[in-house]
Amino acid sequence: MSFARVAACLSLFVLAGCTSPPEVKYYSLRSSEPITAKQASAGAPAVLLDRFVVDDAYGDERIAYRAGAHEVGYDPYSRWAGAPGPQVEDAVRDLLRASGLFSAVRQPAPIGTGRTGYDYVVTGRVARLEEVDADDDHWNAALELELFLLDGKTRDVLYSKRFAETAPAAKRNPREVVAALSRMLEKAVKEFADGARPCLAARSAR
Repeated sequence: MSFARVAACLSLFVLAGCTSPPEVKYYSLRSSEPITAKQASAGAPAVLLDRFVVDDAYGDERIAYRAGAHEVGYDPYSRWAGAPGPQVEDAVRDLLRASGLFSAVRQPAPIGTGRTGYDYVVTGRVARLEEVDADDDHWNAALELELFLLDGKTRDVLYSKRFAETAPAAKRNPREVVAALSRMLEKAVKEFADGARPCLAARSAR
């Protein structure tokens, strides 16, 4: 844990009168701001957004931070508002719905249409989702995400896109780190949708 993080935790503890630990804060990748949605074209397919794979280092509900090339820690007072996998899946669902690429974006349900009832499936892998403590004055956010468009019947990969980027947080706090991650996730889904669009158009023209 970096000196700045230790100092921040200690100061919060002192301000609390040493009677209780600092308050735990919870964060979501989904913004409360509405997303501007594009209208899907006539005949656009529905898609199933299947479960994502999350690398073990980022499966913890505590937000991961990197203080060195090979050192990963977890902030006990900054947590995801739920498991990281569903956090990313739900954010991607909202962004895909707004992309206009599909007529509907659905997720696995306990009952009803099975995974084979869709022409297309989107799934993904979260390989990095973390805060990077560049130094005591600057924090960055790092996202690495792979998204896959699959044939719903054969599960063949029709298109894939890997996104890997590190961006500075506006301020040195977890709230701004999550905001930067959210912006990068929006960029990743846009790049995926733009790349998948010609593939879907070619298949629908057959």
